[in-house]
Amino acid sequence: MRLRPMTPDDRDGVHAVYAAGILGGDATFFTRIPERESWWPEWFAARLPFGRVVAEEDGEILGYAGFSPTSSRPFYAGVLEDTVYVAPGAKGRGLGKALLGAALEEADAAGAWLVTGLIFAENRASIRLHESLGFKLFGIRERMGWHEHPAYRRWRDVAILDRRSPRAGLGAEPPDLEALQAKG
Repeated sequence: MRLRPMTPDDRDGVHAVYAAGILGGDATFFTRIPERESWWPEWFAARLPFGRVVAEEDGEILGYAGFSPTSSRPFYAGVLEDTVYVAPGAKGRGLGKALLGAALEEADAAGAWLVTGLIFAENRASIRLHESLGFKLFGIRERMGWHEHPAYRRWRDVAILDRRSPRAGLGAEPPDLEALQAKG
């Protein structure tokens, strides 16, 4: 297994992992698998160019990680939301930690100072993964959204986990917001 930057050619593999996450019911509020061709350009463009990482083995995408901006306001340019998905058959091998760890290294190098994970409170594996990489539980948003999954219909609580960069946003010097916005 190797980690590498995500490219536009990874569309089918990333889509397959994302679709499995939707079907599993504990990764996203989305319940419909989007059409690959129409979904990919918008999805890929919405992810920041740094930190887009895939895990690949024998030509198959086993997982991916990336970041989205949390706001279009320039003073929040260094605040990101992470995403990390691992194919069901590849879970338990440390891929999530490897993917998110590699993505965080890139986010730190780019100057991001805060990364947030929004995770279903029942998804203990993802919460533990985030905590193992320095995220701290900020709180639980109770009944944040109604989930119309094919297997159930219920309110979902969402855990908010934050990680401050060990390198960016530490001193009294202002961050280079223009450079961060240019990277995004």
